Amino acid sequence: HKLSKAGFLARGRGDPVFDGLVGAAGNSLRENPTGWSTRHLVNTAYSLAKMKYVGDAYGGFAAASSPRLEEFNAQDISNLAWAFATAGCSDPAILEVVSELPGYAVPKLQTFTSQGLANTVWALATLGAADRH
Repeated sequence: HKLSKAGFLARGRGDPVFDGLVGAAGNSLRENPTGWSTRHLVNTAYSLAKMKYVGDAYGGFAAASSPRLEEFNAQDISNLAWAFATAGCSDPAILEVVSELPGYAVPKLQTFTSQGLANTVWALATLGAADRH
């Protein structure tokens, strides 16, 4: 998260430091997905998207998030949807998780900020979530 706040942009695969960080995060998710708080899951996916990372790490975040979507607050839902849309995710497993987000967002609508709601709607439309269900 601090890398994205500092303005670091992913220079693509091949940067050994960046690839090492993403690889370590992916390994941690596979080994202990429940060891990540929902905030850490979302912030890491959001940060990767903000740094313009293109790669397969998003699938791990979707897989780890899916069974825990009920725990997500409005900002988590908004930021996860934004991350997947910004990254241009098209993996069917990721899109399935995205298609579940509206069901978890509706009961929390009153807790969304106007920006969060706008970002969520944009992300869901960009990823075609409305077309899936």
